[in-house]
Amino acid sequence: MRCLIIISLIFTSISSYAEALKIRIEGKNVYLDNALSLGDSYYTLSQWIVAENLAPTKKFIPGMMPQPAGEKFVKLNGPSVLPVKIPLAATGRQYNLGSNKKTIEDNSLALITCEQSHHTGNLIQLNDNKVTNCITNFTVKNENKVTPFYFHRPIFEINKNAIVSAFEGKPEGTYYGSIRGDLMYYYESFGNALTYRVVPLVVRIVVDYKPSSLESINFIGNGILEPTYDTNNKTVSAETTYNINAMGYFTSGLTMTLIEDEFLLRAKNGNTTIPLSIKCEGTGCQDIYWVKNGKSNLISNKTDYTVTSPTSTINFSLLFSYKDIRSKDVESDTYEGHVTVIFEELL
Repeated sequence: MRCLIIISLIFTSISSYAEALKIRIEGKNVYLDNALSLGDSYYTLSQWIVAENLAPTKKFIPGMMPQPAGEKFVKLNGPSVLPVKIPLAATGRQYNLGSNKKTIEDNSLALITCEQSHHTGNLIQLNDNKVTNCITNFTVKNENKVTPFYFHRPIFEINKNAIVSAFEGKPEGTYYGSIRGDLMYYYESFGNALTYRVVPLVVRIVVDYKPSSLESINFIGNGILEPTYDTNNKTVSAETTYNINAMGYFTSGLTMTLIEDEFLLRAKNGNTTIPLSIKCEGTGCQDIYWVKNGKSNLISNKTDYTVTSPTSTINFSLLFSYKDIRSKDVESDTYEGHVTVIFEELL
């Protein structure tokens, strides 16, 4: 007895849908606004893509097609003169079978199988780091002819650190590119013939690049002004220093805003006040004297600390002081005050 198995390889193309992977880069931080982490450096879109107009079948074998020539980089066009080339590849696919009642059988096709393929419930995932045409090592069998799957989405390999490096020195703005995430699957068609179908998918890559970011501000200092008395002139003076350390990624520097309009130390148990002065000490200080004798010396209470080249740290000092206050104008007491400064990256 002989069995004749006919394999019909028919290329059928379905309309291509443009989805978008949205990436934000702020300094050295990379955020994927619409992606889910799958562990390591792998991500998928947070929303499923609807699979439309698929022929019903009892059997199908999930697969994938690579982006052209196995290229693992994407070229992005934007404000820079030359394109930015970032490491990003669509290395896998996910299939969502919906509520189909399925069984899993071994796959006997003599074709390249993906490096990784597994199924959990009605979710099938395949991945291949070589970015090559491949299929799963199993066949999905249904009780009746049904739509083989209802949703799908690509899996991306994304090296965040390498993406940050690729954008170093590039101008701020939005960059655009695209990557293919085609599906290719085999299914049993009329007369039990095995057919394959390609579902083309173009994924737009949208990168919003903001070179500067402020991650943290650290203050080192106790804020105590120990008075020094001038007995000859009957005056009192004091000063204290805060060393400021800003961490992040800065292409231009920091901008600071003073919230208060007057800067006074007030007697804890009395009515007298001492006017405060604030001095910026550092090579990037655009205004040396922020406050003089209790009054702001800044236009709109704003000032900058600038850097000459991109850096991940900014260090400078703020000197708080009062000087030559006449003893007769103050009383013996503890004096307290506060100053509020808003720090932002300078764009």
